[in-house]
Amino acid sequence: MTQGKKHHVDFVATKKVKEPTEVAFTTKTGKSVDFVAKKAVPEKVEVSFMARNKKK
Repeated sequence: MTQGKKHHVDFVATKKVKEPTEVAFTTKTGKSVDFVAKKAVPEKVEVSFMARNKKK
């Protein structure tokens, strides 16, 4: 049995990257709360690889 031919696959995908974000709010008691949280932000990434052709 022979291996199928390969082809090149190239596309742009999005992955989620956590970036620091300032968060500030006031509680019911009136106390102010400030902190830095990590928020997921989509980032574009180029993907490139060799793939085998599917058997028909």
